[in-house]
Amino acid sequence: MLANGCGFIGGFGRMGGYNMMGGGWLMMLVPVLLIGLAIYAFMKMSQNNSTNNTGNTSNTNVNNSDALNILNKRYAQGDISEEEYIKKKNILKD
Repeated sequence: MLANGCGFIGGFGRMGGYNMMGGGWLMMLVPVLLIGLAIYAFMKMSQNNSTNNTGNTSNTNVNNSDALNILNKRYAQGDISEEEYIKKKNILKD
């Protein structure tokens, strides 16, 4: 009588496994989706940061162009020898 009156048969309660919101599994779906969305956003931001720091080829080209301009200026001013200029210029072009 106690088990039947309190709804503990099978552990589901009086509504046969459903609460007033339509089911316990539905209430668990919301936090799982939020956690998944947070993980997705974190991974997407991490990928964007790593691409901007290491894989952006247009940024690398700008840096090489700037370095080549500085090298040309140093050679023109006589700060470095012709041999050093040619050596560093070949390194920058690779």
